[in-house]
Amino acid sequence: MRSRVGCAIAVTVALLVSGGCAGVPTGGVVMPDGDTRSEGPESEPYIRVIAPTPGQGWIPTQIVEGFLAASASFDDPQHSVARRYLTDKANRAWAPQKEATVYESPEGIQLVGKEPLPTDAEVHVALRAKAVASITKQGSYLALERQDAPQDFRLVRVGQEWRIDGLPKGLWLTPADLRRSYRPIDLHFFDHYKSRPVVDTVYDPISPDTDLATMWVKRLLEGPTKSLRGAVWTAFPEGTTLRREIGRGEGNTFVVDLGGAARSVRSSSETLKLMAAQLVWTLQRLKEWDRIELQIDGVPMRVGSDGAVDRQDFRNDLPSTPPDLYYVNKGKVHRTRPGDQGRPVAGDPVSGEAGHGKREVSHVTAHGNQVAALADGKEILVAELADGARWERRIKGTRLTAPSWDVYSSLWVADNVEPYKSRVLRWYGGPGGLREVETVAAPELGEGEVVALRISRDGMRAAVVLRTARKYRVLVGTVFRDGYRTRLGEFRELGVAVNLQEVSDIAWQDDANVVVLAATKSALQLYRVPIFGPGVTVLTPPTGTETIAVFNSESLAAGSRDDQVRIWNKDEEDWDDLEIQGGSPSYPLS
Repeated sequence: MRSRVGCAIAVTVALLVSGGCAGVPTGGVVMPDGDTRSEGPESEPYIRVIAPTPGQGWIPTQIVEGFLAASASFDDPQHSVARRYLTDKANRAWAPQKEATVYESPEGIQLVGKEPLPTDAEVHVALRAKAVASITKQGSYLALERQDAPQDFRLVRVGQEWRIDGLPKGLWLTPADLRRSYRPIDLHFFDHYKSRPVVDTVYDPISPDTDLATMWVKRLLEGPTKSLRGAVWTAFPEGTTLRREIGRGEGNTFVVDLGGAARSVRSSSETLKLMAAQLVWTLQRLKEWDRIELQIDGVPMRVGSDGAVDRQDFRNDLPSTPPDLYYVNKGKVHRTRPGDQGRPVAGDPVSGEAGHGKREVSHVTAHGNQVAALADGKEILVAELADGARWERRIKGTRLTAPSWDVYSSLWVADNVEPYKSRVLRWYGGPGGLREVETVAAPELGEGEVVALRISRDGMRAAVVLRTARKYRVLVGTVFRDGYRTRLGEFRELGVAVNLQEVSDIAWQDDANVVVLAATKSALQLYRVPIFGPGVTVLTPPTGTETIAVFNSESLAAGSRDDQVRIWNKDEEDWDDLEIQGGSPSYPLS
């Protein structure tokens, strides 16, 4: 069975408007075709929108409404119906494939000025929009700050009918349009060292006859989006093509037949293996396959033990089960131990000086057999978890943030050297490193106070809370590596900081989501924010929460000013008091 998008049909319903004018199709009845209860995206229902053509005698606001509805229909990839609402001049200028803007419009579409007279040749219609996101030509979802973004449509008469002669750039989609007409694709590439997968989620428009596997592989061959270009590596040489639609072989096997530049690596078993890994990771969400056979020019390449690779052959080596929590009590670093029903309970101090309490430390974080902690706001101390091991100063600064490890044994911290002026520092603690403090190039963070800096567990991205003279900003950027030297760049706003009075902490839930601790005028809140798409969710933290720790979607801990550690109970939808005396809880690699 092909991994076509599950089909559903929206039957449009005419909504009569005032004045006895013709009706504009504005809604529909969803009619699922077949069983859509499968776990995979190949069976998610596709809602077909039958694009309305302009009716005779439609007034200007109806023309704009009809155009927006028609332009959001991807049953018509060339937007031929939407173009019937435009003049020849506007048709030549309109480029819907370049970019899309996602908007909310509580005030809707309004005529600018008075109702046009029969003799009027021109009129303007305003879309009272709040832009909430944009989707780039490459498919990246970029959140915006929900600012007012009114859009002007200029209409002129063509014969006896109104047509749009001037309009905003690109596509304008509602959140419902986005959910209906786009699907996320989790592209996977390799890190700088070709050792770990890195996800790059993009949004592509779909249609009922889309073969998802083919679409996803074609998009993978195009390479990473702008935010990761230069930071990740792909096994597919530039110019690699997909010779035909993904085939289906025996035993639920996907047959991927490559051509073009792929011919140059057909004799490299290592490159072929890495190609297969990227295909397995990228196609993982599709449920209809068990194996992948890689071909070049129709000739099977021997990649697995019997020529093909299995779904389970390539695994991410980052931990998937919640590790122990670390916390600090009276200067002593503790590690929890498992209790009943998997709930952590108070544990003993760790081995070495870190567990003795001889230094007043906070904001502890662990990686492997090492812990790092903040001391006096001006030093980052590191100690091994072994008898006799001592705290050693690794980073000294003016006003440091909490430290953050990455999977490559680098320790990151921001130093606020002056009001609204900061720098990023990195110390490498792994084998073969320089073991010196590097000032990381991060020009986009220079004009602000860094409240929190957290590196994602895969080591590829940095989440930052930045306080400027005017507001708080929540940013996510990319880590670029050149040997042992690094830089941070390609920062983008997550858009969650609008109307927040204070943002005090941030933590990575996984490689695709962050959790932000922030205060509004009325309450302290936790915001779970996807970095690749829409869907912010809100949770109320315990009173007095100052720090947070997160591990995947299963484990969320809060440290409060009363030195109590609490953990979120998903089943009870409430916070459990763990009866742990301490503060600044953290999971490893946070």
